[in-house]
Amino acid sequence: MNNKDWPIYFKENLILGNPKSEVGIVTLFTSTKKIVEKIDKNLFCLSGQLYSKEGINFILRNILANPSIRYLIVCGTEISGSGKALIDFFEKGIDKDYKILGYEFALIHKEIPKEALELVRKNVQIKNLIGIDNPQEIIKTIKSCPFIGKPFSESQIFPDHKEQEISIFPTDESIFKINEKYIGTAWLRILKLILRYGSINDTWYGNKARELFNIAAVISNENPFDPKMFPWLQITEKDIEKYNLYIMNPEKGDELYSYGERLWDYEGQNHDHWLFFSWSRKGSGRGSCCGDFFVHLRSPLWRTPLP
Repeated sequence: MNNKDWPIYFKENLILGNPKSEVGIVTLFTSTKKIVEKIDKNLFCLSGQLYSKEGINFILRNILANPSIRYLIVCGTEISGSGKALIDFFEKGIDKDYKILGYEFALIHKEIPKEALELVRKNVQIKNLIGIDNPQEIIKTIKSCPFIGKPFSESQIFPDHKEQEISIFPTDESIFKINEKYIGTAWLRILKLILRYGSINDTWYGNKARELFNIAAVISNENPFDPKMFPWLQITEKDIEKYNLYIMNPEKGDELYSYGERLWDYEGQNHDHWLFFSWSRKGSGRGSCCGDFFVHLRSPLWRTPLP
């Protein structure tokens, strides 16, 4: 494959280095720029983040399109379990249903033949530096990788993963109200609304997403200390507990942002403080809003600050 055409997925979101290097760097939720700006670009071929387990597919596709990649360094902050799943793909493989062994919700695209997946597993060495963002440690690991000097196969490109195409139904985009006992059943109805009425828009990450605004969900019976789990949520209670550590923490760490930061300390504003203050002042008030976006202080929407 011509180097000008590679990488074939999410090129605009990746930092490219030396096309002759055999090393790729995956920085998980940590900003790629923060890590590799202190690493000589001659030492690595490309670097990018990995937010979700679905993203593993595009790492594999890019490697198969350029089989000169012989080492993959996984580093940075782990939040979603995507880094561990990537490592487990290389160490354990997949089952007959294309699920990474040990994971119920980490699926590899079936358009990639198992023979090609095995080629990657056998010929690309994974380096586990999860939790490490020190460029010097990453440089040390890169330099410990002996140069092999030849690709492990011919370049291979496979058909894109096929998602079921769903038509967009007309709507006046007013409030979509949902009443359910549990978050899990409400989530199914929310997905149905998005798939039926959502519009397809570009995202900051170079792909497209189906979006629907003005959804209001009222949950009546959920116990927040013992949530009812449903298989279609594709998460476990441990996943929720781990994510709570981030959503309830104003520190964003090495990440570009976190929802915890936006809720608790976004540009010096604690959204929850305003929300709780309003509730304590008006016990039955319905004029409060807590969001993960920032309304600038100069905006007419921002009222006079409370004492």
